[in-house]
Amino acid sequence: MHARLVSPDGTYVADERLPYFRLPPWVRDPFAEEPAAEPAGDSAARPAREPAATASRAP
Repeated sequence: MHARLVSPDGTYVADERLPYFRLPPWVRDPFAEEPAAEPAGDSAARPAREPAATASRAP
């Protein structure tokens, strides 16, 4: 007997135990790195980022 997963549409899919990790096609990996989405609206209204302060400053 083989293990099965139930997909969101109710169909059964074989739960393959492979020597590597593979998500079912309908699952989104919560740890995958995705580019950050730009917030909606005018980007010119946001202030520009300032460079980080350095630890040593000349007098």
